[in-house]
Amino acid sequence: MADGDVVRFRPQRPAPPQTSQQGLEDRLKSLFGSAVIAVSAFPGQHFFLEGDPASGIHIVRRGSVILYSITEAGGRHIQQIARAGDCFAVDFSHPHRLNAQALTEADTWHLPRRAVSLAVDSEPEARNFVFNLMDQQLRAARFKSELLSSRSAIQKCAAFLLTIEQPAGAGGEAPLTRIALKRVDIADYLGLTLETVSRMFNRLKKEGLIELPRHDAFRIADRARMNALARDLQPGEFALAS
Repeated sequence: MADGDVVRFRPQRPAPPQTSQQGLEDRLKSLFGSAVIAVSAFPGQHFFLEGDPASGIHIVRRGSVILYSITEAGGRHIQQIARAGDCFAVDFSHPHRLNAQALTEADTWHLPRRAVSLAVDSEPEARNFVFNLMDQQLRAARFKSELLSSRSAIQKCAAFLLTIEQPAGAGGEAPLTRIALKRVDIADYLGLTLETVSRMFNRLKKEGLIELPRHDAFRIADRARMNALARDLQPGEFALAS
């Protein structure tokens, strides 16, 4: 299948889930039974396109998925970056309002619209589960809004890198995380210019907060300062050298 194709929903033999995802998978199967479908996509493939009929909920098992719209000028505006455990497409009353594209190799659990509707109508636990997913999407939207409206450029970049960082390995060492998004897309997501993103990344490296061995990978070098910088701080609480 060529990059950019829309994934066709069909039952697949899922890859062995990560241990941290096993409990979620078991819960999904207990609530929705055989209706749970494993869907996989290569980088660049779409799970659905804007305007497609609402098909059901997706929960990311592995990889990253971006949700984006097309601007009047023909550009791409990224609304959400969904990673393992995140959900998207919790919307049953309208056609899809965004495009969902695999940023990396990505696997999701797909809960078809009809199966969700039946379970929500008959099972209080399923209803609560779906409400929790809706709350997760609202919190993701709130995080994006706060990221755009109330933080400086350096705080936005620090928060972004903390958000996409890969989990620590068994020894607790900070991992080297690949940045799958192009910097122009990061700039769009954060509401910054490409030049500003590059300048802020280099500044974080210069100040010793991150390692940046190449343009598409980083490692957190000083987690305490990164966490402090990413918070909404009172003036004077934290400052990078000029």
